[in-house]
Amino acid sequence: MMSFVHDLSHVLDEKRDEIVTWMAKKRSEIDVPIYGSVDIRDAGWKIAVVDANQFPAGFNNTSESDFPHLTERIAAHIERHKPGCEWVHIYPESHTRNQGYVENLRTLCQLVERAGYRCTIGNPELDGFD
Repeated sequence: MMSFVHDLSHVLDEKRDEIVTWMAKKRSEIDVPIYGSVDIRDAGWKIAVVDANQFPAGFNNTSESDFPHLTERIAAHIERHKPGCEWVHIYPESHTRNQGYVENLRTLCQLVERAGYRCTIGNPELDGFD
């Protein structure tokens, strides 16, 4: 049995250009954070967002070939919202000691630096955690 998401993915692919245009319009109308993600559960007959995340994760899984596009997007977002910005500080979540999350933060910082900004990472609660 095909899932609803699988069936819907074909429609989304067909409408990709319209969706990208709509998203760009919405981003120009409202102030959106630089990052956000949601966890989605697919029950086969319904789909629901089960968790929203504001802390960045998963950048350590980014392919090197995607870095140029991501650095362009990061620079565009920062210039749009904070023209003249030179320094980005990433304030990570403090309740994790997951080494993968630390690698994720390092990768995100590399992306920010490649976009032309100074980047630091820190949270007083993580003092001494490398």
